[in-house]
Amino acid sequence: MSCGAVIFAKQRSVIDLLFISVWLLVLLPTLVAGQSLTLAWNPSNSANIAGYRLHFGTASGSYSEELTVAGNTNSATITGLAAGTTYYFAAAAFNQAGNEGRLSAETSYTLPDLAVALSLAAPVAQPPAPALSPPVRTGRQLAITVTGVTGQRCAIQMSTDLVNWVSVQTNTVPFTFTATNTAMLPQCFYRTCNL
Repeated sequence: MSCGAVIFAKQRSVIDLLFISVWLLVLLPTLVAGQSLTLAWNPSNSANIAGYRLHFGTASGSYSEELTVAGNTNSATITGLAAGTTYYFAAAAFNQAGNEGRLSAETSYTLPDLAVALSLAAPVAQPPAPALSPPVRTGRQLAITVTGVTGQRCAIQMSTDLVNWVSVQTNTVPFTFTATNTAMLPQCFYRTCNL
């Protein structure tokens, strides 16, 4: 599961580098170790680009951390960031000799607070869909027993093409559904849906 947000930063050309956007990836399995943030930019058109250095920190214009990305790529993921903290980012291309160009325009992003992210991400437990027994044919009728959580309300739906579904009965589990029009249909599919 991932949440995404796009923030468009100020655009300024720096050695053919255009720092364009910040993509936030809040990966719930990695929250213990910190959040991750993926930065994306347009790669430089210069022929001698060896890579990029992403400079970042928690104060504007003061970058205490650095991530080096080799090659003429256009994105990198920074991990271990603290929830609820604002980070400031700037990037610069560097050449084969390791000489770094000017920094791009700064952009910032505040990572969401973990308590808010977790409360929004908590799924509501739903009982499993009731099960259908193998059909029993008696003449022109077809009987299907529906089992599951006793007292659960569900609908039986029917389709002839697995695309368009029509509810044919609503009931409380357990119950037996009897289809009487099976002789008129070349093929018929059934499923259950929780209500």
